Amino acid sequence: MKKFILIAVIVAVYFSLLKAEDKEVLVIGHTMYQKQKIDYKTVVTFAADKEGKRVWNWSHAQRYCKNLKLNSYRDWQVASKSELLKIMADHQGYNGLYVKNNFAKYMPEPDPKYFDVWMWTRDSKASNLGAFVNFKKGKTGWADKKYKGYVICTRNPKIAVEKSTKSTRCIKNSKQESTHSQDWVKAWNTCSGYTALKKDGTLWQFGKVGGCGWGGITPFDPVTGKAVYKE
Repeated sequence: MKKFILIAVIVAVYFSLLKAEDKEVLVIGHTMYQKQKIDYKTVVTFAADKEGKRVWNWSHAQRYCKNLKLNSYRDWQVASKSELLKIMADHQGYNGLYVKNNFAKYMPEPDPKYFDVWMWTRDSKASNLGAFVNFKKGKTGWADKKYKGYVICTRNPKIAVEKSTKSTRCIKNSKQESTHSQDWVKAWNTCSGYTALKKDGTLWQFGKVGGCGWGGITPFDPVTGKAVYKE
């Protein structure tokens, strides 16, 4: 039964990829790309040192894609460097950009001030550097996250299914562990995983830490049975 459900999910993902080839989404491999046209005449450019629509600093670009609802999906994220490199060509073409023909018309025109086109990625290094892909110069690099850049959001249903499967397996295994061990007193489903109380009064969190229910269970002293509050 479980194998049947997993197969059904994979089939559904496959057909959603076929259906996704429309006015707003372009599918390359397993990845959906936002293909809404970026026009420098109607969209704020990074050269204007302003934010809005498809131009943001690194942190705001992440938030923009996270809040994006496109093609009825809400699990979008800023394209990774590797995803953007999949649409980069090895020679200049449309508007002098190093971009493949199937994505050329969805790219912004070179900025009239700097005559450049570069995109933020979701990759980062240290606390202040984000990776970018420059389609005008055909290269990648790192820039201060406070700078402005264009953004393209992507979505990979295959990764989402794999994460969901791993999470379910983790929760199942943690529940079995807390059931068979004689050291555990009780376990609770906290929506984001399992929280278990040990006989020594300590709390253990299985799966994702955080989420609903975490922090609402107080450890007890195994000898006195009284609640233990830490200062």
